[in-house]
Order: sequence, then structure tokens, then C-alpha cells
Amino acid sequence: MALPCPTGADRMVRAYSSVVEHYVDIVGVASSILATPTIR
Repeated sequence: MALPCPTGADRMVRAYSSVVEHYVDIVGVASSILATPTIR
């Protein structure tokens, strides 16, 4: 029986999810900044 323990893979998954969240935030901010001149 292998017990679920915080291994390197678990850390990678958590880091990947946080990176995806930051990427989504950056894309949202960039798209809003790029869309601002067209609204004016």
C-alpha cells in the first residue's frame, strides 16, 4: 500500500496550478489594457 505523501510530483502539480492562475490573471490584465484604446 502506497500512502499519498507530498512528493515532488505533488509540489509540481501545486506549482503548475498556481502558475496557471497567474497566467490567467496576466492574460486578463493584458487583454483589458489592449482593449482600452479601442473603446476610446
